[in-house]
Amino acid sequence: MRRRGGRERRVLVVLGACLVGALLCVVALVALGGADDDDDASTTTTLPEGDPVAADEIEVGDCFNDLADDGAVEYSDFPVVQCRRPHDNEVFHLFAVDEPPSAEYPGNEQVASLTREGCLGAFQPYVGREYTQSVFEILAVPPSIEGWRSGDREVLCALYDSDRQPLTGRVRGANR
Repeated sequence: MRRRGGRERRVLVVLGACLVGALLCVVALVALGGADDDDDASTTTTLPEGDPVAADEIEVGDCFNDLADDGAVEYSDFPVVQCRRPHDNEVFHLFAVDEPPSAEYPGNEQVASLTREGCLGAFQPYVGREYTQSVFEILAVPPSIEGWRSGDREVLCALYDSDRQPLTGRVRGANR
């Protein structure tokens, strides 16, 4: 019987260590990623699902459903849902209108113009397609007159399917 030399033994030890290391990596990846098959799991909202969420707590990538339409709709709270479930809207941009808190309300037309410009500029980088060639529409939520008077300048830009079909999954990078 031939005895293995030191070099052969070292090669076997190294190969064994590599196999054990590879197995541990696979186990770790399964444990970390196996709980959620959503590619965007790291950006899934942590906000309470179904509960109305205040506008100042909404983040880019959050998904929400429309409010009940009982006349004039003014968003101050959003019914947030997990994006992997059917939903009406996805937030793609948040920005503040560049006006000091003490500035007088500039009027609906000026606020609409500022809102439109800010939302349009962020649409293509988020979706991956120009707005005019996309299947999505923009829902822009500017500050209310009362909010403006109290110093609120944040605008929320969300998108929805132009056919009003529910969205399922994320729209970021959808190129549609």
